[in-house]
Parts: sequence; C-alpha cells; structure tokens
Amino acid sequence: MKTQQLLEEIIKIQERTIKKEKIVSNNILNRWYDQEQIVTDWKYSYRLLEWKYAKALEDIRFLDHYIKQKDIAKPKTKKK
Repeated sequence: MKTQQLLEEIIKIQERTIKKEKIVSNNILNRWYDQEQIVTDWKYSYRLLEWKYAKALEDIRFLDHYIKQKDIAKPKTKKK
C-alpha cells in the first residue's frame, strides 16, 4: 500500500513537471517564431532597400548621361 501511494505521488509529480515543461517549451517556441518573423521582416526590408538603391543608381546614371548628351549637343557660341 505504501509503495502504491509513493508511485501515485511520483506520477502526480511527473504530470505537473510535464505540464510545466510544455509551458516552457511553448514559450521558447513562441519567442523563436517572433525572432524568425523579425529576421524575415528585416530581410524583406533589406531587399526593398537594395532594390530602391539600384533604381536610384540607374536613375542617376540616366540623368548623368542625359546631361552629358545635352552638353555635347549645345552649339558653342563664339565670343565677339
């Protein structure tokens, strides 16, 4: 009888431990998901910034080329 009571007490302790371990595991998993989402958001933002930077460089090159072509096309006036 004493052994059975001890075994039942051990089982109750193990059940409480399992419940607490599940809570801790879920908290860790949720934190990991939050961190992964943050990393995903940063990667998206970085790709977006890279795209905007590349577009800005393309626009600058086009404008630079346009200005140079306009300077070449200007007729040079002679001073009197």
